[in-house]
Amino acid sequence: VHIYICICIYVHVYIYIHTYICVYIYIHTYIYVYVYMYMCIYIHTYMCVYIYTHIYVYVYMYMCVYIYTHIYMYMYICTCVCIYIHIYICVYIYTY
Repeated sequence: VHIYICICIYVHVYIYIHTYICVYIYIHTYIYVYVYMYMCIYIHTYMCVYIYTHIYVYVYMYMCVYIYTHIYMYMYICTCVCIYIHIYICVYIYTY
């Protein structure tokens, strides 16, 4: 009877410890997976925002440079044309 009780207690303690270890491992695994998933989502979101921001900045800069270049060209052409017309008028008036 004593041996039977000891075996019974031993088995119950073993089952309890085994269950505890299993639950502990399961909870830790779940936590690690959860944290890993959140880290992945966070990093992915950060990368997407970073890439989007850089693309936006590049496009914005390109547009600014494009507009600036075109304005400069138009002003240059306009100035040249104005000077040319002015010279032509002066020469025309001078000759007549």
